[in-house]
Amino acid sequence: MPDFFAKSFDVPLLVLASPGFIYREGRSVDPFRTATRMFRDLGTYRRSLRDLDDLVARCRPDVVVNFLDPVTGLWAGTRRRANRPPVVAVGHQFLLRHPTYVRKEGGWLQTFGLQRYVDVVGLGSHRLALSFYETNDMPEHDTTVCPPLLRRAVSHLPVTHGRHIVAYVINHGYAEDIRAWHRKNPGVELHCFHDRPGAPESEEVGGGLWFHRLHGQRFLEYMASGRGVVCTAGFESISEAAYLGKPAMVVPVEGHIEQQLNAIDACRCGLAVPSTQFDIGRLLEAAPTTGHQRFREWVDRAEGIFLGTLERVVGPRAKSPGRPKVPEPCPVQEIAA
Repeated sequence: MPDFFAKSFDVPLLVLASPGFIYREGRSVDPFRTATRMFRDLGTYRRSLRDLDDLVARCRPDVVVNFLDPVTGLWAGTRRRANRPPVVAVGHQFLLRHPTYVRKEGGWLQTFGLQRYVDVVGLGSHRLALSFYETNDMPEHDTTVCPPLLRRAVSHLPVTHGRHIVAYVINHGYAEDIRAWHRKNPGVELHCFHDRPGAPESEEVGGGLWFHRLHGQRFLEYMASGRGVVCTAGFESISEAAYLGKPAMVVPVEGHIEQQLNAIDACRCGLAVPSTQFDIGRLLEAAPTTGHQRFREWVDRAEGIFLGTLERVVGPRAKSPGRPKVPEPCPVQEIAA
C-alpha cells in the first residue's frame, strides 16, 4: 500500500487480499505467472469476499468506492443490490468502452483480456471513468466521465523550473536503463524514484545521478521544481506532471496494454511525448507540450463531479429515517495479508 495513501485516511485501515500483476525481471508483465498465482489463490480471494461482507455489515456504509479492485467488483456483482450499499467503481480503464477512446493496432488479445478484467471490476456498480480530457458520459454503460483525482498536495505545491530531471520507474528493472543513459550523459542532474527492495532512502551514484525509494511527497516536490519528467505510462504520474505544467516523456511497461493505451492517449491530447526506451535526450529535445492549461481547468472540476456522482448514486438512501446509525468505528486489524 502506498505510504501517501495510508496516511491520507484518518480512519482504521483493513487489508484484504486481491489479485495483482507479477513482473518478469522487474520490467515486463508476466501473464502466465500472474494467471497462475491468481488461480492458486482463489481460496484467499473467497475469504476476502466474506471479509468484505462482514465489514459492510458492521460499518453499514452509505456507498462503497472501488478503485479498480476485482474482488470488490465480484462482491458487488454477486450480492443483491437491495442487501448492500451502492458501489461506485473508479478507474480510467472504464474509458475502453467510449467510442472516442484511442485504439492500438495489434495486441487484440491483450485488449480483450483488459476489457474482460474491467468488466469484472465494474460489475453491479456505477462506473466513474477518469479521463485526461472532457468527453461525453456513457449512460448506456452506467458511466460518468470525470477528471483525474489528484492528491490535494499537487495543487498546493510551488512550481519552479530547475535544471534537474525526475524519473519515475515503478518497476526497478528499468533502473539499469537510467544508469546506461546517464553514463553517456554525465553531468545531467537526474533523480530517479524506483521500488527496489532494500534500497536506501536516497543514494547518489555519481555524476549527478540519484536514486530514491518511492516516496509520494518527495517525488511531487522534485517534480514541481524540475525541468521535466520521465516515467512509465501510469495514468496518475502523467496527470500529476501535466497539472504541474511539466514536459513528460512516457515509456509504457513492456507487455502492459493499459500503459500502451495511456501513452497514446496522453500524446494525443498534448500532455507527453512517447518513447519505447528511457532515452531521456528525447525529452530534452522535444517541443513544448501544449495541453497543460486545458488539462488544469478540467482537473479543477474533479471534486464537484466526483462528489456529485456519489450523491446521485446514494440518492435518498442515506437520508432514510429508518436506516440504522453507523456503529462505533471498526477496530484496526489486518483481515488478509
